[in-house]
Amino acid sequence: MEQDKKLESFFGQQKKATRKEATKISDAINQLMEKQISPAQSRFGPLVEEWNRIIPREMQQHCNLADISGGQLKVSVDSPAYRYELQICSPSILEKLQENCPRAKIRKIKFVLESKIIENRQLATAGKKTQGVQCGYKS
Repeated sequence: MEQDKKLESFFGQQKKATRKEATKISDAINQLMEKQISPAQSRFGPLVEEWNRIIPREMQQHCNLADISGGQLKVSVDSPAYRYELQICSPSILEKLQENCPRAKIRKIKFVLESKIIENRQLATAGKKTQGVQCGYKS
């Protein structure tokens, strides 16, 4: 009988603790959104918009903005050919990003091949023919 009371007491306390943790987690998520994600979004959101504006839509299908740190924008590309085209255009792209997104403080763009992107693109385009694209950025 006494053991039953102890078990009830233990599980009752455990349920209460779980409820308190859930509240704390939601508070933590709200704080994260307000203090970290929102400022980052306001700082880098315009960069993503500008990237999408200046890079041709066909080219956008072959690259993703992967990271921004230390003034370097890392762009994942799914093929060496597209990476080469982007590297050739890199000075013009960088100039436009710096001009239109000064808060991002981008000093360099690094284009990297990402095997996961390549594998995903291959699965998505299995059986489809693709055409090469010239890298003409939009002004």
